[in-house]
Amino acid sequence: MENIMDIIIRIAATLLALGAGYLGKFLVGWLKGKLSDRDAAKLDLFVDELCKAAEQMYKTDDPDGTIRLRYVESMLTQAGYEITDAVRAMIESKVFTINLATKGGEVE
Repeated sequence: MENIMDIIIRIAATLLALGAGYLGKFLVGWLKGKLSDRDAAKLDLFVDELCKAAEQMYKTDDPDGTIRLRYVESMLTQAGYEITDAVRAMIESKVFTINLATKGGEVE
């Protein structure tokens, strides 16, 4: 009878440990996802403001956008962001939106 109780306790403890491990992984993943969403929103807003600032400061001196792009990338790097393809795509998207607004819907 004691052997059966020992076996049941060991099985229950094992199941409990497995469940706690799974729940811990789930919670950590969920929390990382929430932080990533918040960070992505913060980056999106920052890129938007930097693109607008670059447009305002350099639009007459930079017809092809090279100086503006360099400014935005430099400011992002100084703020601790890595310039990846996704970040470049975000910048291009913001530039497209600015072009739509300033050229009355006609974008080259």
